[in-house]
Formats: sequence, C-alpha cells, structure tokens
Amino acid sequence: MRLGFAPAPGIAAAPPSMYRAFFDRPTDRVPCIEAARRLVANGGKGVGSRELTGPLVAAFGSDATITMIDPSLRLGPAGLAGIVRLPGPPKAFTLDTVGQRLFVATAEPPVVATVDLVTRRADAVLSFDKPVTDLAWDAAGEVLLVLSADGVVTLHDPDTLQPRAEPTLPMGSAGSIAILPRERLVALASIAGQLLILDAPTLRPLHVVDLPGSAGHPVRLAVAEETATIFVAAGALAFAIEATSGRLVARLVLPASAKAVLPLPSGRAAALLIDGAVVVLDAAAGLAFKLPAALSAEVSLAGPTLYLRPEGTSRLTLVDALRLRPGRVGTAVADAGAAAFGNAGLPLLAPLGEAMLVGNPEERRIYLHHGMGMASPRAAFAAGGSPLAGIVALAREPARTAAARIELTTEAPGVGRWRLIFALPEQGRAVCHEISIAPEAPA
Repeated sequence: MRLGFAPAPGIAAAPPSMYRAFFDRPTDRVPCIEAARRLVANGGKGVGSRELTGPLVAAFGSDATITMIDPSLRLGPAGLAGIVRLPGPPKAFTLDTVGQRLFVATAEPPVVATVDLVTRRADAVLSFDKPVTDLAWDAAGEVLLVLSADGVVTLHDPDTLQPRAEPTLPMGSAGSIAILPRERLVALASIAGQLLILDAPTLRPLHVVDLPGSAGHPVRLAVAEETATIFVAAGALAFAIEATSGRLVARLVLPASAKAVLPLPSGRAAALLIDGAVVVLDAAAGLAFKLPAALSAEVSLAGPTLYLRPEGTSRLTLVDALRLRPGRVGTAVADAGAAAFGNAGLPLLAPLGEAMLVGNPEERRIYLHHGMGMASPRAAFAAGGSPLAGIVALAREPARTAAARIELTTEAPGVGRWRLIFALPEQGRAVCHEISIAPEAPA
C-alpha cells in the first residue's frame, strides 16, 4: 500500500530521509496526535507499534545463520536483534523491498526459505528436487520466481512459497533470471545461447533472441531499468538487447570471461571479469572499455558511486558512475578495516540508499561509506558472532513526490484500526492519521 501526507510549510524543507514512519495499534482513548508525540518521545518504541522506516541489515553467517542488526540503532554501536538458522548454507537470495522479506536458496538441502526482516524469524520453507540456481522478486506481480538447476522456472506465492497455477517454463539448461518491473517482463538467459523475454504474469514467451557464440558458457544477466536494456555476458562476449522489442542492440567482445554484470546509470552496465578487471559496457556507443582500478572480486552501485572490492586488501576503489568515459575515469579509495576481504561466496557490498555497507569477514564488522568524499568509513558495527559470509540491506526511506508529498510504499498491517504516524524526531514534530484495514474480499 502507498502511504503519505503533505507536510506543513514550516517543515517542507526537511529531506525525506529525516522522517520516521510507524503503524501504531490504538490501545487507549488517547487522541491520535498525542499518541504520536508519545511515540516520538519514547524513541519510536511502543506496545503494538511497528516502524516502517530506517535501515534493515542482515549478515549471512557461514554457519547457515542470518543475524539481523537492530534498525533502531541507526547504524550505531553493535546491537544484534536476532538470529535465524537456515536449513543449509545460503547460495542465492533476493529481497522483497515492500514486504521486507528475504528469500534465500540453499543447495544442500535444495530448499528456498523466507526470512521476515521485521519480525526476525524464518517463515515458510519449500523443498525442491533440484538445487535452485537463481531467484527473482517480481514486485508488480507480488510473486517469487525460482530457477532450478534443470532449467525450470516456477512462480511462487511469497507468503506460503507454494507454486501458483501458472505454468512452468522448461529452459533445458540453467542460466540467470531478471525482472523488468515497469514493463512487466521477465528475462531468462540460458547456457544454450538464447535469451527469452517473457510476459511476467503468465511466463508466455514474447521474444527469443539468439546470442551467437555464447552457447556452452555460464551466463550473467543484468537489466538497465532506465532504458529497459538487457545485458547478457557469456564467456568473453557481451550482448545488449532492447527488452520491449527483443532487438539485439550491441555485441561486444570482452578481454576475458565475465563472472558478474551490474547495471549502471544511462543505460550502461559493468562487467566483472574472471581476471579481476572491470569493463564498462556502453550499448548506445557500441563499445566496451576497462576501468583503471585494482583487481576486483565484487562490484556494486550505491547512488552515483560504483564500489570495487578486491580480495587481497581491505581497500575499495570508488568510481563516479555518472562520468565514465574511455581514458577519463576519476577514482578514489576508501578503507573498510585492516584485514583483507578474502574470498566470499555472497556479496560483501550492500547498497543502503545512497550509502554502501561493506562487510569484512575477518574482522566480523560492517563499515558504512557514503560516496567518494571520505576515505575512512562514517560508521562501523559488529556483524554478529558467526563467521561473516555476506550482507544484505534495505534502506526503507520515504520519498518526496512531484506534488511535495512525503510518501512510502509498505505492506499493509493486520486487519483493524491503526494509527499511521510520520515523525521528525530532530524537530520534535509528528503527524497522525487514523486508518482502518478491512479483510480482503473473497476471490
């Protein structure tokens, strides 16, 4: 559900990130605005209250655990909110940013588990005959897509994980999957050398694109949502495809095979190669060029800044993604602890709005960086007692609309009466609205 309000003139200049939002269950006859003031004065903690804003941070442990970091700490000193144990070591995951759920696939046993980041508990678990190789969350359709090792794609209900009635699509060989939410499309790349573009609600094929010379190579997939361009890397080749028409826009030769592809602003992408080099893919110009950076093991984007993480040191390379030109790339460095990052099976870089969280497995700490201005982290906190294997984060920040409203999208609370509270704690101000959630009508 979409929620929001029009701020008063005196506070209209406050940035959206300063607001905190809550659902609060009425427990007495206190007027709505008085309940809001009490909640703000109590630091946002109250019986029956649920915060809708603030960071959610989860740390994957190599012992098949997920440790949640308390969002109320605002990235301050360490404070662990809870630990969830998975059926096995995680191999892949995807995030439902509205429902604030994490879907995690494990290879042994081959299952998909749901972790509620708000209640900090594991919910549904579903077993598969074959290991799951990729997951994708379709926000528009509110459905989880699962790609298994035998190349079969299935649609699943996010609450129960049970398969939906829509048909599955056998691909014949496992590959990679991505969602285009605005166009309501699904992109599937297979090692057979083809890209399938499907209608998201039905998985009905709309376009089949041949990728010459890519058959037999592991495929990596990324979507530049700004231009609806699909990037596929297979072996030492990269392809750019226009999603709506299925037209092949560019075929680019890489210096080495790619192991990851990341979308960039302006309809471009970055390919991380197996030799540690990072190459920018510019579909419109039909060219690929290397970044002048140290060898990298992982790349990620937060705001306009591209972060490159090595294995042998704890020093990151930062690149302005809005000013990428062949031979004219500005870089900076930033530190995330003292111990080398080492090898990691899951991401150690987690975007958090405009900032980037960086996990250091050896130190079992997470560092916060915010763009290219500072080499030192702005904050650091513990990642829990388990050996760190990866991190994931969700910013949960409202946005200002063109009509100057403060709005956010969130999952509806339970049926009944609720108070919706938007607060500016730094100014001691709050607004409160009474809302009622009715049961869903029978289908």
